[in-house]
Amino acid sequence: GAAQTQVITPAAGKRPVIVRYPGSNALIINADPETQRALMDVIRQLDVHREQVLVEAIVVEISDTAAKRLGVQLLLAGRNGTVPLIATQYSGASPGIVPLAAAA
Repeated sequence: GAAQTQVITPAAGKRPVIVRYPGSNALIINADPETQRALMDVIRQLDVHREQVLVEAIVVEISDTAAKRLGVQLLLAGRNGTVPLIATQYSGASPGIVPLAAAA
């Protein structure tokens, strides 16, 4: 849908005062009741939990010969973890990751 724009205009020409306290994740709002309600509506819309993912990776470039000797294996699964999307392994890798994934 289209983004909604909300303009907050303080009543009686008084400017609202907003002080933030990052340590306690708090805002102190000094404004007339109508402006406070409008600000609270905006804060409620912005203060939503968003899903986050932490990815830690070490990227290493090795030769094909070294990869075969080390037994490099890779498996990427679907959203529920049951359907492999991508799988690869060199024949010397034991135990193989694909049979292990199939048994899981």
